[in-house]
Amino acid sequence: MIGDLGLSREWSSDEKSANKGCKIYTSPEMAAGDKTYSYETDVFSLALVMTLFMSPYLRTDEAMRYQTFEDLRCKTQNPELKLFSMIEEDLPKDSDLMQIQWEIVKQMLVHDKHER
Repeated sequence: MIGDLGLSREWSSDEKSANKGCKIYTSPEMAAGDKTYSYETDVFSLALVMTLFMSPYLRTDEAMRYQTFEDLRCKTQNPELKLFSMIEEDLPKDSDLMQIQWEIVKQMLVHDKHER
């Protein structure tokens, strides 16, 4: 998979930026303007993209997608429970691989960057 989440530049370990890229795919730390981020911010953004692949609801309902991603970023009222149950209902019951992938994505969506 090749993706551009809104910001491409030459990488430098001492050059960090805040509030760049596509807001919908930003991690909680980027949304907060934290310039001490690392690869964990990309892990969160990738998990949002992977969630789109796994959720027909988010692919077809743009308003729901924006609100859900914002809720995940802000950890508003434990939003992942509703989203997670919706996705889990749609996962093929006979696909162990999809179940494993979903468990990985859920771990990538953890709000605390040190736990991703």
